[in-house]
Amino acid sequence: MEGIDHLLSLEVKKEIADRYFGFRKVIEEDTQAYLENIQKLSAEFEQIVTTDFRRLHSLLGDDLFKDFLRLCSLPEDLFADTSRTSPAERRKLFADNHIRGFTRKGCLRNMFFDAYADLYRHLVDYTTSYRNLQEDHQTICEQIKIFYRKNDISTIFHFLRGLESGHGGEDLGFNSTSSDELEKKMQIEPPPPVEEMLTYIPQPPPEKSIRGELKKLVVKACRRHPRLDPRDFK
Repeated sequence: MEGIDHLLSLEVKKEIADRYFGFRKVIEEDTQAYLENIQKLSAEFEQIVTTDFRRLHSLLGDDLFKDFLRLCSLPEDLFADTSRTSPAERRKLFADNHIRGFTRKGCLRNMFFDAYADLYRHLVDYTTSYRNLQEDHQTICEQIKIFYRKNDISTIFHFLRGLESGHGGEDLGFNSTSSDELEKKMQIEPPPPVEEMLTYIPQPPPEKSIRGELKKLVVKACRRHPRLDPRDFK
């Protein structure tokens, strides 16, 4: 009879472990995917959105670019690179852009609005991904709460120690000291929220809502930078 009880206790332990580690594995896999997606979005932001800002900055210059950020309600410290763009760097920035227009002013205006359209589209995508990551983090936190409701570690180890005591003190791997240490190691901590790992960038206004103000910036840029001609970028 004692042998049957022993086998049953082992089976109970196996069932508890399978349930516990099965649920835990799901949380760990979701957490890993969440962190990888944050890294991916960060890399995309550095590569794509920063390039959009550099294009606009190179067309407007320092002061007008600051006016642009204020007009779009974007943080002024969002783009920290205020170094002057060399002709070679500018050609590289606009290497994939099509030059449209017959006059210098027309080409500059079209190139500026093309750059703004790219920035707007990329920031919409960025904001969508950012909010999806916020939802993923919330889901993981809820999973952890459910996990602990269904798998209270203290109760589980108390139950397992009770099984051991029923075998005349036989050590089945869950003695008091080791279980306390193991309980601490098996705690699940939620990952950092996306706000601690990525900068939130508000979406700029749609072009049509500020097109008049944007045109004024381009006109000022034309006057302040008479040698700036998009037709020279190629």
